[in-house]
Amino acid sequence: MIVAGQVGWEFLLGPRATLGDMTDRVFQTWQHQDLFEVVNSNFFIRPDRTAKQGQEISVSTENLKELLAIYREQLGPLKSFHVVEEKIFRNRNRLFSRRGNVYASYKLQAEFAKAPAVIRLYLDLYGSWRVHHFIIKSSALSPCLSQVDWQLCSARQARRNTPQRIVAMRQKIQTLRQCVACDLSFLDFRKMDLAGVNFARANLTGTNFNQANLQSADLRQTKLRRAQFKAANLQGANLAETTGAGAIFYQADLQNANLKQARFPRANFEKANLQGSNLDRSDLEEANFYQADLHHAHLNQTSLFRADFRQARMTRTQLNGANLQCASLGGAAALRVQINGALMDGMVLPNQAINLPTTLARRRDVVLRC
Repeated sequence: MIVAGQVGWEFLLGPRATLGDMTDRVFQTWQHQDLFEVVNSNFFIRPDRTAKQGQEISVSTENLKELLAIYREQLGPLKSFHVVEEKIFRNRNRLFSRRGNVYASYKLQAEFAKAPAVIRLYLDLYGSWRVHHFIIKSSALSPCLSQVDWQLCSARQARRNTPQRIVAMRQKIQTLRQCVACDLSFLDFRKMDLAGVNFARANLTGTNFNQANLQSADLRQTKLRRAQFKAANLQGANLAETTGAGAIFYQADLQNANLKQARFPRANFEKANLQGSNLDRSDLEEANFYQADLHHAHLNQTSLFRADFRQARMTRTQLNGANLQCASLGGAAALRVQINGALMDGMVLPNQAINLPTTLARRRDVVLRC
């Protein structure tokens, strides 16, 4: 299917004419010299998805060379492909964008020597067409090589976490119900029953637990950076002293979970159920609690700088001694909250009743610069 967006049909012949040459040079040999000749400078920059918007990470060229070698090991050379979808656009926001004046995206159904794959290829027009980014999805690839920001995957992880090893580790954990201090980074445990499993001190960086059952699981002192727990069951789970910048708990059930002294800056708890959970003395700076349920949750002496509690349910939530500077509680149902000794400079306050110190209660309309 060909889709033209915001430009005339005269642009369609441009990238298609060079597509065959680009795919040959990038995916036939997987040689870094060939790739580096056809990519633009933006290929070596990826957004830091664990940081606030606008921050970026420079990609190591040495690591890229190793990753290309692993692609070659796991997929082999490209044998053939056909275009499933083509989209071409004119960049209307050139002054504020890294994209070229015209850019194109392709979905390719590809056959490699060792396995089929789907390639998403993104091109920019800078005088000539250049590769902006590509993503390859294949059952033969290590999970981190199929993710959007595959350039940030370490070569060690990509080489170790092969599909065969993933199957073996899943079976091992299902049988033994523990994997203490294991390296399980970037593995896929979606929809698995992992209730009560002991993962203490494990490396779970980038691991996918979406819709998994982790009720009463032991995740103490684990590394959860960019780990995913969308709609996961974490009732009664122990996440004390974990580190997980940018972890995703969207719609997760964390009722009565223990997150004491955890470090989850910029984590996403949107629409999560945190009723009765303990987050005392944790680092939750810039975390997202939009529409989360924090009924009876404990966040005493917790750092919540610039945290987002808009439309959250915060009945009887404890925030004693917390740092709420620049946090937003706009629209939150914050009834009978305990908030003694908290830092609240610049906090956006809710409309509902809240147990504020008298001096702050008189200043509901005051929002300091943050």
